[in-house]
Amino acid sequence: MAAGAAALIITACAGPPPPTTYTPPVAVVSGSPWQAAEQLRQGVPNSMLMVGHGSGMLPFYPDGTVLVLQHLEWEHLRRGMTVIFFNEPGNHRSIGGEILVEEQGDHWRAVAANGGESASNFVDSGNYVGTVVAAFRSAAPADTSALLRSIPPGEAATCLMRCHVK
Repeated sequence: MAAGAAALIITACAGPPPPTTYTPPVAVVSGSPWQAAEQLRQGVPNSMLMVGHGSGMLPFYPDGTVLVLQHLEWEHLRRGMTVIFFNEPGNHRSIGGEILVEEQGDHWRAVAANGGESASNFVDSGNYVGTVVAAFRSAAPADTSALLRSIPPGEAATCLMRCHVK
């Protein structure tokens, strides 16, 4: 992990906050967030990059944040980790990100990071994509479309997210 330590993020909200023990903070970079994330990703086994968009991951990850995901062994997942998963198995256009709250046999119950309605509530080995291990965003205001256009088209990780941005 870039900073070498997990951070505890405290936010104001109406109900009890979701567990955030393993939710990495966003690193704000002056250059390209994709390049910064790619440099880190090269040292992270079994990893990929993804550009988040929308408000579903607020307050942790604003629109245009480049996420470094690592596909962990199932038994290594822990309460408080932020994971990315397919909301609808087999539909790679339906991707969500939530925080793991309770292991229930062969799946995890998860909650939306923004405290809103959960897309799925359950993450299992069939819909799990990866765990957020780092996050980068530009110091300039986010322009997700411009960020995606700047990424080389051959990057395998971008195909999962390009379909979501007009």
